Amino acid sequence: MKCDVAVVGGGPAGWTAAVHLAETGLSTVLIGPDPFARWPNNYGAWRDEVEDWIDTLEHVWPRVEVRLDADRFHVLERSYVRFDNHRLQSKLRERGARAGLEILSCSVHKALHSPEASTLTLDDEGTVTATLVVDATGHRPALIHTARGRPPGIQVAYGVQATLEGGVIDRDRMLLMDFSADHLPADDRDPPTFLYAMPLAGDDVFVEETSLVARPAVDLELCRRRLDLRLAARGWRLGPVKEIERCFIPMGGPEPAAQRVVAFGGAAAAVHPATGYMIANVLRAGPRLAKAVSSVRDQREPTRWSRAAWDATWPADRRRAWMLYRYGMEVLLSMGISSTAEFFDTFFKIDPDHWQGYHSGDIKSGQVASAMWAVFMKASPRLRWQLMSKGFYALMPAWAS
Repeated sequence: MKCDVAVVGGGPAGWTAAVHLAETGLSTVLIGPDPFARWPNNYGAWRDEVEDWIDTLEHVWPRVEVRLDADRFHVLERSYVRFDNHRLQSKLRERGARAGLEILSCSVHKALHSPEASTLTLDDEGTVTATLVVDATGHRPALIHTARGRPPGIQVAYGVQATLEGGVIDRDRMLLMDFSADHLPADDRDPPTFLYAMPLAGDDVFVEETSLVARPAVDLELCRRRLDLRLAARGWRLGPVKEIERCFIPMGGPEPAAQRVVAFGGAAAAVHPATGYMIANVLRAGPRLAKAVSSVRDQREPTRWSRAAWDATWPADRRRAWMLYRYGMEVLLSMGISSTAEFFDTFFKIDPDHWQGYHSGDIKSGQVASAMWAVFMKASPRLRWQLMSKGFYALMPAWAS
């Protein structure tokens, strides 16, 4: 098979990239071992970042709560959403079918590159020859040469969906973070974890205990145990579990250098280094990738296509922004429960435009710096010292490598 673009990977990133590329008129093939498999993870986002995908949402909450301890909490007047994975997959499949996207259910065995094209050898002994190859196979990419640097932090979470059979939950808001730790012994509050809770249709809830970021990763069993303790402390009694989610997400690792194969999504280290968000960034990046490749389609040179794609997905300013986000992540890595609560209390007191932009992962590096400066100016002297010393010291080895 010959095509303009071969996209490897059947998750949200792979489908998003392939659909947008096909819609520009480029002959596109999506390759994955099971490209129609159900996506197991739950995807949340801020509504204003996914307006083009409103018809794929399962639930919308008009406000969000952040609770830091018994005395400090914030109610954010910004809508939060959860995707309906079936609707999102169906929409992408329908758009792909209309655009002539071809689907191959197999794995890529190896890739060979010549000046004229790239040839992928498949596990069924077939081949696909393409001018451009996009690797969207996730955090352990199949075809990308990963960059050296400081290892990523890891976000770990254990969540369940079930019917709430006892206790009361405010169904008008979702709980973005609850770092309160009074239910834990004093010597068992670090590393900090928080509750992420979504009231769903009927009496269903999705509750998840999350380690925002750690290096090395927090033991998943710790999150499971703390979730049980937290639910008991809140008086929430769950019925039979309908779904279990186990998350292990690398974040803040070095973004890959430009190369012949183009990385997209998790393969491109696109998880927000300070928040763990990715789905909204992927959905926004798809059109940029497709536009960039389409702009050089008349020049049938693979290196030009890959260079245009890399410039669109990882422009220089975005790399600078990601360096600042990694600085923020390194600061969080150094904090115990007390400092973490103080940090987020300060963070959500800054101007909403600042914290919303910082969360998005899709703003200019100068705006990221402005948000960080706003936090610094509101911080206590103790927190200021941590913001200055911990992140800078931790990033020095990464800059030097």
